[in-house]
Amino acid sequence: MQIEKYVVSLELAIKLKEKGYPQEDSLFYWAKLRLRDGTERWIIVEVKPKVGGSYAAPISDEILEKLPRTITVENMISNWYVRIFCNEVLPVINDGVRNLRLPDALASLWLKLKEGGYL
Repeated sequence: MQIEKYVVSLELAIKLKEKGYPQEDSLFYWAKLRLRDGTERWIIVEVKPKVGGSYAAPISDEILEKLPRTITVENMISNWYVRIFCNEVLPVINDGVRNLRLPDALASLWLKLKEGGYL
């Protein structure tokens, strides 16, 4: 199984960490691996490395747990579309977030809410 399909991209994992997304207790992490020839490569691991750079690589369910319950998730042809319905605390985010991958769409929505001061 290619776990990369089920976790957020490395690019979004970096943005999540920068904006304060919890880095502990994730099921998976992006970790930098140094190869014998001296080159480096990012891989997905199940245990957070104690040294070196790493970023939480949450799956969709982990991100959903940290989002408000008023969110809708739709699979629209080749894209995932996620948005929030209006309630007394959160505004309607009608434009929502679209992405080919569900974890990335949910992570983008989390970032949008965090930047708006709603999380």
